This record gives sequence, C-alpha cells and structure tokens, in this order.
Amino acid sequence: MANQVLDSLSWLDDEIDASVFNDRHHATRFRSLMQKLWLGMGNSLPFACQDRAATKTAYRLLSSDGIDEQTLFQGMLKRPPSGYLRWKKTLFCFQDTTASGLSPG
Repeated sequence: MANQVLDSLSWLDDEIDASVFNDRHHATRFRSLMQKLWLGMGNSLPFACQDRAATKTAYRLLSSDGIDEQTLFQGMLKRPPSGYLRWKKTLFCFQDTTASGLSPG
C-alpha cells in the first residue's frame, strides 16, 4: 500500500512539475493542496486539508488573481498522450461539462 501511495505521488509530482506559476509560493501551495486532495480523494476541501489553516490557504490560493484554470491544468495539458503510456496502468480521463470559474462574478 505504501508503495502505491509513493507511485501515485510520484505521478502527481510529474504533473505538477510541468506547471509554471508566476509566484513560487503558489507552486508550493498548489503542490501541497494537490497532495492533500490526492490522498483524501473524494473528500471535500476542508476535510482533505484536515485543519483550518490549510483550508484557508487552499481557498486563498484558488481565489488568487494570479491563478486561473489554465495555470492549474497546464501540467496535464502539456503532456502528450504518449507520455502516459510509460506507466502501463489504467488512465482516468474526464471531461468537465460545466462552466467553472475561480473568480467571482
């Protein structure tokens, strides 16, 4: 089980490393948030974050003017489909059919 967690976090790190943030703090916070969400998959943001400070940091990151959907998903969008074949495992694909935005208004 621990090996699976390390493998999945390694994959997650590869995806996050492909993302570029204008602020190094955003990159650090995004990595931390993604790890918490990955390990707490299916949980709400506050439950995955486990404490008030981490939850507040997550919401602050997601509402930041310097963060948008393109920034968050660029790591996944940059990787060609052939890049996923090296794992030889099941690939989960999703399509978001809702209109979403991280900024109010």
